[in-house]
Amino acid sequence: MEYDLAYIKETMFKFKLLLIFPFFLLFTGCFQTDMKQFENNKPKLDLFAFFEGETIAYGIFEDRFGNLKRHQSMMHKN
Repeated sequence: MEYDLAYIKETMFKFKLLLIFPFFLLFTGCFQTDMKQFENNKPKLDLFAFFEGETIAYGIFEDRFGNLKRHQSMMHKN
């Protein structure tokens, strides 16, 4: 079965458009958020109070194959 090159290009274009269009709609909905509407929310976020006491953090770095390259941990007592 032979297909014309123009038909294949047109079909691929439609396929790409079909995949990209829903993501475009999803992300354009996020740009219309006005942050001033959250200005008077209660309770206020106080980072010093949030991290008061003992804080433990863990982190890892993997390559693209999932192999562990580095790991770290930190404990902070306030």
